[in-house]
Formats: sequence, C-alpha cells, structure tokens
Amino acid sequence: MNPFIPSEEGMGEKRSRAKYRLALRAEAETKEREQLLWELVEYRYNLQKLIDELWGLKEVPGKGQLHAMFYERLAKERGYRAHVARNMYKKAGKIVKEAIKNGASHVPILKRLTAEFDNQDARVDLKRGEVRVIFKSKGKWFLLKLKHRKEYIKKFQRQLCSQKYKWEEIFVSYHDRKFYVSIVFEVEYKPYFPLGAIGLDVNLRKLVYYDGRKVRREDTPFVKALSLRAKAEEIQRKYPKRWRYNKRILNRVKRLHQRAKNIVIDESRKFAKRLVLFALKKKNAITLEELTGL
Repeated sequence: MNPFIPSEEGMGEKRSRAKYRLALRAEAETKEREQLLWELVEYRYNLQKLIDELWGLKEVPGKGQLHAMFYERLAKERGYRAHVARNMYKKAGKIVKEAIKNGASHVPILKRLTAEFDNQDARVDLKRGEVRVIFKSKGKWFLLKLKHRKEYIKKFQRQLCSQKYKWEEIFVSYHDRKFYVSIVFEVEYKPYFPLGAIGLDVNLRKLVYYDGRKVRREDTPFVKALSLRAKAEEIQRKYPKRWRYNKRILNRVKRLHQRAKNIVIDESRKFAKRLVLFALKKKNAITLEELTGL
C-alpha cells in the first residue's frame, strides 16, 4: 500500500461531499464615500479596542465568554447589528490567538480599513453588479457598485443562479483611496479517491515531481527573478540616501522589484495549473514537502 494514500475505510460522507472557498474581488464605487469611510474607521477603532483588551488577558476566552464580554458593548452601546458585533469579537479573538501562537511580543495593530459581513447584514445582486452592506441597527444601507469586467462578474452570477455557488461572507475594505469588495463563495464538489500520489519538491532552479514511475524535472525562472531583485538592491546600496527621494532612481528600483515579483507569481500559477491537470488526468493526489517558514 502506498503510504501517501489515505485508506478508503472510514471516509464515509467526506468522500461524497467536500467544499472549498472562492472569492470575487473587485474595486467598488459608492455615492456615500465619506459616510462609508467613517464607518470603516469606527469599525477598526472598536475592533482594536477589543484586541487591546484581549491582549491583557492570560489566554483568549471561548466564544461564549467573548459574547458575554463584548456583545452588550458592541450591540447596545455602539449600536452594531447582532451579526456585525459577533463577527467583530470573533475576529478579535482569532487575531490575538494567532499573534500569541506566532510568539508576538506586542499587541497586534490593525492597519487596514476592513469590515466583515454575512448574509444577515449584506445583500448581493450580481445581475446589477451591486452589493449593499449595513453596520448598525439604526444605520443606513450602503450601496457599492462593482467596477470589474462584466464577463468576470457574469461567471459568478451564472454559478450562483445554478446554485453551484453560495456566497458566505463579504469584506469591504479601503486602501489607496479606493473601496474594494470581496465576496467569498462556498463551492461544493464531489472529491475523487486518488489511485496514487505525486511527490513534489520545489527548488530554486528545478521543480521535481515523481508519479511513482518517472521523475520529471522542470526549469524555473526564479534565478532570473532573484537577479532582478539583486539589481534593485545594488542600486539601493549605490544611492543609499538618494534612491528614496529621486523619482528616476525610485521608479527604476520599483520596476525591478515588480518584474521579479511578476515572474515568480506568473510561473508559480502556470506550474500549479499544469501539475493539477496532470494529477487529475492520472487520478493522483499531490504530496508536498515541508514548506513551513518559506
């Protein structure tokens, strides 16, 4: 028996149903820019207060205790809707837990303006390309128009109408003077039981994978990306004070870093697609090396 393949015994209903998440992310515009921006600022302020308070405790309380500690304050004193308040204290607990787990020595500081909504506090109309969200019980609904290719939005709309997709969460954020909306969909699929496994090893110059019969090697352009990054760092060392303020030098450094980043992202996506299609054709699972810390 192949040690990489899970036994069929005990799989039960897990084999018949499985889920993954997919997000539609688009820039958005709204007529109530200032009001929505203020709501996001206030949301971040109150969420940071929860994080500060939890950080002073010895350990993060459970969901019931979090509800008892913060729900009255958020829902009655601050006026947030029930599900918005719940999402806030759950998120605060999760952030603090992750920080403690990662060995952080200082309280986590929220930098981005982002708010989370579920189907109780948001409405989605992909046919019109619109999303509505509300923060407070006596507040107003904010209308956001999605600014993206119609074909991109229609792809999600068709799946939503056919009930293959079901939206779960909405994130509204603001950065670089623009609003963004992310709609997270939950997609059900029928998993297959793999007949074998493909072992994958990622190196700087080669991507190596083994399907049980043959070792395959593919060259990577990561060395080229590394050389572009090295050129950018060489310019920074050459002009240690000027490169931040000289527009010509700064643009050159940014372009080199962006080219290196584009090469890594593009090639990684292309290889991932090729590997997944190959594994699907062979009905194999994919086993990865230990990538912690990379």
